[in-house]
Amino acid sequence: MREPPPFPASRPRRLRRTAALRGLVRETDLSRGDLAAPLFVKESITEPVPVASMPGHYQHTLESLRKEAAELAGLGVPALLLFGVPAVKDAEGSQAWAPDGIVQQALRALEADLGDDVVLIGDLCLCEYTDHGHCGVLGADRSVVNDAGPRSTGPASSTRRSSPTPPSTPPRCTARSARRQRARPGSGTAPPTRWTPAMATRHCARPPSTRPRARTW
Repeated sequence: MREPPPFPASRPRRLRRTAALRGLVRETDLSRGDLAAPLFVKESITEPVPVASMPGHYQHTLESLRKEAAELAGLGVPALLLFGVPAVKDAEGSQAWAPDGIVQQALRALEADLGDDVVLIGDLCLCEYTDHGHCGVLGADRSVVNDAGPRSTGPASSTRRSSPTPPSTPPRCTARSARRQRARPGSGTAPPTRWTPAMATRHCARPPSTRPRARTW
């Protein structure tokens, strides 16, 4: 009886032999052009505060945020995702849509510094703005009221639109939140006529790759 070949049975080293071959059959490219850097900005601090669970990351002041953003732009990072930490929190997370909220101030400052060279993305999740820490408004039974979420993220998105149509990341990417954002005036997209799976995934925020896949025989 013939012995089975050792695992793995297939060793396609021929497709990795040279840089030209690897480039031809590679399905995924990852470069600085694919990245969005997360930045955290906190109200009422005078010095950057290290984030213990994320070495190398800080809760920034407005000034240190502008410096960090300029360095990232100089490195070729094309997008910045801003998370805000307000000094005052309440049950509805109202600082998320305050005209002078910390993220609104940060977006205006970075837009003035960087112009159109970097995409600025404002996170709309309410967890850092609510005193209970949930991503939405709580009902009388202390459970999250999903339908109240879009009524909060809509104003939050509007107060962050210092430029015509900056992107945003809807909290939890629920179909209702994504649909509400797409239907807002000035969003540049028509209201969807039906729900699609793309509305319920964070991957919908990313344009599809235009790099063709090489066929191998």
